[in-house]
Amino acid sequence: MCSYDETVELTPEWVESRETQMGRGQNDLIPGTFRLKKNQSNDYMVDRQMQKTQNFTGIVGVNTQDFALQEGMGPICDRSKEIPRSIRQGRGRHAAADAGGARHRAKRRHTSRSESRKLPRGAST
Repeated sequence: MCSYDETVELTPEWVESRETQMGRGQNDLIPGTFRLKKNQSNDYMVDRQMQKTQNFTGIVGVNTQDFALQEGMGPICDRSKEIPRSIRQGRGRHAAADAGGARHRAKRRHTSRSESRKLPRGAST
């Protein structure tokens, strides 16, 4: 095993304690598999008291929290039959860009009119 600092040795005990802290130690796995004991079938063993007082999820270990969020998202939706908003509205990216150009032209037209006005005789600037 290697560490960031070559002078510091990573012992198997230290690695196991770190893995356990993250929620993926040997005692956190179902024996003979890589599946966590805390899984969707048992609601990741959420600790409601811990959820009220310590962290938002109530799940021990960052890794287990990640699994809970990823597996809890549900199935991937089929979006192949959806019609994008720009097509539904009959407007594309170019229509929006043209609208921006029209605003710019109107502003330029307004500026050029105000600059071309002449002051009445006797008025000071």
